Amino acid sequence: MPPKRRASSRQAPTKRLKQLTTAKRQERQDKITTPDTIISTSNLSLSLAFLAGWADVTSVKTFKMYSSMMTGNWITLTTRVASQDYTDISLLVATLAMFSLGFAIFRFVDNYLQQGVAKGKACSWFAFLVFGLMYAADYLILKDSTSRWPIVFVAMASGIINAVSSSRCHLVTNMMTGHVMTISSNVADYAFERKMLNANAPPLKLKQNTYVSIKIIGSFCSGAAMKIWLSSVLVNKAAAAWKFGQVGTMYMLLLVLSETTNMSSTLCSCTVLLSAVSLIGSCSM
Repeated sequence: MPPKRRASSRQAPTKRLKQLTTAKRQERQDKITTPDTIISTSNLSLSLAFLAGWADVTSVKTFKMYSSMMTGNWITLTTRVASQDYTDISLLVATLAMFSLGFAIFRFVDNYLQQGVAKGKACSWFAFLVFGLMYAADYLILKDSTSRWPIVFVAMASGIINAVSSSRCHLVTNMMTGHVMTISSNVADYAFERKMLNANAPPLKLKQNTYVSIKIIGSFCSGAAMKIWLSSVLVNKAAAAWKFGQVGTMYMLLLVLSETTNMSSTLCSCTVLLSAVSLIGSCSM
């Protein structure tokens, strides 16, 4: 019986080439079947990451809690229960529940609309709900600045946004842990494959999702830094009072434009007008 041939070190780049070819073919097919929107999927993911950083800084500075990253809230809840310290237990449970509710409602409605004539329009409808929830949080803060309960409205809006990110971009844009793991894993694989290849083998490239994760992290940090910088240079009581409404306005505009192919459409025009009125009004009231 002849000895088995050892796997060639060239199989790794060949396999990767096939994967890239398949991905490009699928991308071309998607372009044929899906009309171009004003904001593309790639730009949507970067914009969502930017606004996630902005919203997280706003949430932490206002409530001392994250409204979109539930890991920290689960840790706090578990720690309080284990130590028999029941401070804010109901608030933590409500925040977790509202985040989950927002995520689940979007997924249900999106799946339902996929079966009918409004296919792919869930973001446009939920954009106005996110807008309303963010302004509701600001209104309740103005009524009682010491209460942290308005975070439940922000948490529900965050659940909706995370569902949008998951279903439309197939990415998590509000948490950076997965992206750090992706970058680290791909760099390690790249280094290993380079070491195993022959000197005359074709050059390897890092996997495409490495650069996607780098851009997501950069956008997230840019949003957080922008919020902190604006808070330090703009001394405007009105702008500070409607801080969640402002980010809700940007979310609303982003979600509508991500499903709009024509800037002159009625929905798009009304959304742009409402966004302009909201942002100007929130800085002057």
